[in-house]
Amino acid sequence: MPMDNRKLQRLICIVLFVFAFVLYGNTIQNEYALDDEMVTNNDQIRGGISAIPEIFTTNYRITEEYNYGYRPITKSTFALEYQLFGDNPHISHFINVLIYAFTGIFLFLLLVNLLKDYHLFFPMIISLLFMAHPIHTEVVASLKNREELISFLCSLAALRLLFKSVDTFRVLYIIGGILLFIIGFFAKQNAATFVVVIPLTLYFFSQISLPIIHKSQLSINLAVTNIGVPITRLILPFVGLGFYVAGVTLNGYYLIGVISLVFVDQWNSSRRKRRDSSFILSIKNALIIGVCFSLAIFNEVVLKFELIKPLLVFISLPYFLYIRNLIIEMSHGADSRGRFRSNSILLIGFMFFVMAEVILDRSFLLFAFVLLVMELTMSIRVAGQNWKKLFVNPYFIAGLVAMLVTEYVYKILHFQPEEISRGLMFSTYPMLVIYLIYFIDKNMLFSTYLNKLKEFYGRLNAIHISKTVMISLGVLASLAITTYALMVLPTALLPPEHREIFYFENPLVNETGFSDLIGTGFYTLLVYIKLLFLPHPLLFYYGFDHISVVGMSDTWVIISVIIHVMLLGYALMRLRKKHVLSYAILYYLATIFVFSNILFKIPGIIGERLLYMPSLGFCIALAYFIFKIMKLDPKSSLTGSGIKLKLAFMLALIIIPYSVKTIARNYDWKNHLTLYLHDIPNLEKSLYANSLAGSEVLRNINQNPANTSELNENRDKLQLVIKFFNNVLELDANDKHALNNLGTVYYSFFQEYETAIPYFQKALSADSSFAIASFNMAYCLDQTGNSSTAIKYYQRTIKLQPTDIKSISNLANLYHKLGDFSQAVRLNKKITEIDPSSEIPYMNMANYYLQRSDEATAVEYFEKAAALALENYELCLNLSDYFKEQGNSQKALYYSDLARKAGSRIQQ
Repeated sequence: MPMDNRKLQRLICIVLFVFAFVLYGNTIQNEYALDDEMVTNNDQIRGGISAIPEIFTTNYRITEEYNYGYRPITKSTFALEYQLFGDNPHISHFINVLIYAFTGIFLFLLLVNLLKDYHLFFPMIISLLFMAHPIHTEVVASLKNREELISFLCSLAALRLLFKSVDTFRVLYIIGGILLFIIGFFAKQNAATFVVVIPLTLYFFSQISLPIIHKSQLSINLAVTNIGVPITRLILPFVGLGFYVAGVTLNGYYLIGVISLVFVDQWNSSRRKRRDSSFILSIKNALIIGVCFSLAIFNEVVLKFELIKPLLVFISLPYFLYIRNLIIEMSHGADSRGRFRSNSILLIGFMFFVMAEVILDRSFLLFAFVLLVMELTMSIRVAGQNWKKLFVNPYFIAGLVAMLVTEYVYKILHFQPEEISRGLMFSTYPMLVIYLIYFIDKNMLFSTYLNKLKEFYGRLNAIHISKTVMISLGVLASLAITTYALMVLPTALLPPEHREIFYFENPLVNETGFSDLIGTGFYTLLVYIKLLFLPHPLLFYYGFDHISVVGMSDTWVIISVIIHVMLLGYALMRLRKKHVLSYAILYYLATIFVFSNILFKIPGIIGERLLYMPSLGFCIALAYFIFKIMKLDPKSSLTGSGIKLKLAFMLALIIIPYSVKTIARNYDWKNHLTLYLHDIPNLEKSLYANSLAGSEVLRNINQNPANTSELNENRDKLQLVIKFFNNVLELDANDKHALNNLGTVYYSFFQEYETAIPYFQKALSADSSFAIASFNMAYCLDQTGNSSTAIKYYQRTIKLQPTDIKSISNLANLYHKLGDFSQAVRLNKKITEIDPSSEIPYMNMANYYLQRSDEATAVEYFEKAAALALENYELCLNLSDYFKEQGNSQKALYYSDLARKAGSRIQQ
């Protein structure tokens, strides 16, 4: 590379670094905002470096309601940061901007490596567009989303090293790339999308090609691959995870043999190509169906997605029929398939029913037995043999006994019924086909089958496979094994996850219709495309009912389907030519589809942060069209200052508005309140957004306004709170939190207890176990003089929360007010048992004795309370004054000193 080009690269890297701080430097002054408390306000982070081992052995978020995720890398950065700088949001924002700056540099250097035939301006323009795009403001300005920054940065770095390993044939690069991929994955699992991006990139920008595959080579290998995986899965419960991974690795040897045929074109004869051309599509389909199905059906992570199950029913039919015909062809020759075609046609209906039953988690043994009988009976009839031999054949008896024993062992080991069904069905059926062939033709021994495999691999080893192909296969195999381990190990080692998605986060949790699922999914994808082209308005949250559930007949859904089908079609048309626009589209679709709500439900339905990775594909396409609009070839030398000036002007027309929008948006992310109040006018139909805004404004109301100005400000804020929670109730009249919060506003700030009571009643009707509403109800009834009903609600609250000191204290005080001194004493004694360090029961008892004119006993209790609440300024000051009046200067001085210390702490 010429020296001037290297200097230009360094200059561009410096520009990108500075550009990141120009765009996001104003976020450094920001405070904490949406969800930042997940990674800043918890005991693990405050533990500093010493907490990192615990971070790596616990889930990402652990609260009373949630326990999910595994993102130790991100949390560890905040723990390290806390160790060095303490609780400092400005340092945290600076680090986010720094990571973003390095992302821009790494992206540029990666694109330079990939786009070797293109002018240096092309990767530079892509990088500038990517960095300036306003859709990234949530990722950079939100501290919680540092996980996105680290994940993408490490994924890019991993891709660069793995690509270099293919160029240089150095295994060290593979190791480094895999390690970076692991770090990115443990920052956030979004990195898993690069399992698709990496082979896609290797294909587009390396010397790998897609030649024609010959039928006879693929047939045997495909059969071995797909029979091997089910067998391996069958023994999983008995040999453990380690042996399973080893088994998958061993089976990967066969899989590599299949994949290698994709990249090796030894069939150069044009006549042979023409002869095989009609078979190419079916072979490719068989490869995709067989490999993907075998891997997917035994992956519990994949099977969590409900849509996968019905799809597997359809995929399984051609898969099993194809494998069956392959084995028949291997044993009897290609001309023998006609003899077995009739029973294949007759069996397909019943097979469909059986597969549907099994995949949908229903019984296996009965259907498997009937299927086996039908298969063997029809085959015997075709072969002209005695059907009675079916039941006296030792192989059939042994197989049936093995199936029964296996199911019994599975049940002893407490495996779920669906695990039993899948394990038996997909492990047994391919073996039944082999048994069928042996039964029909006893001259066909399994050794013959193995000899055919040996012959095949002998031919395969004689084929010259380039180093590029072998290194690429090594990269893909390493990546596949690593990804599988990363997905399985946290699940195996950590406690079970609990993350319930509520309807207001994603209404699809209550929808089971296929039309709604697909319709809403494609509508989501259309919104993402709109945000890429027009990033306005940008919102901190979407959710129900800002994004509604729509069916497949919706106009926007139909438009979205057309757009995405056209994009995919164009990308596939240009796939073999390795067109950069094809890569951009496939990259975008591969990284965005997982967030479409089709595979699984996304909290919030849409998230701007989720476009961070996919937006790179958009920026590549946008840069390409900038060159095309200017009628320039991105691969040309771009000589002449006039051309470069026009290109710069065209780029500025996009970059400047992007940058202005980005910088302006950063100010909205200053803190929770500024963000919510700025966005909420565009989110009136978002239930959760209104709930968040209302709660945040409520928290920011000054409880003790000092002047008229603060009083008026409080009044304005209270009107906003009422408006936001009423918006929530318009969307869901039974939202218990909005009802409770509105009731709290009316009694706490307006003392309108009668107005508040119906809100609490309705909240309890929505959820009878809602303890906070029960307490508020009791308090309001107490204030309105309805003591008997108030006692019932206090007792109800205590039953729901037996250790709630505030409820017990209020009930004790109510009993004392009603003259039941013994009940009041009993309840205060209960508080001391729940929390011996609480001063509340002693304060209560002191007040009781004051009302009984027993000043001496009251003072004793006040002293006990002061010993537990040294920060209580008023209590210590009152005790000091009391003992001063009593002439006890020693105690007066003691409590005066405590009051002075408490007062100084309050001022701090």
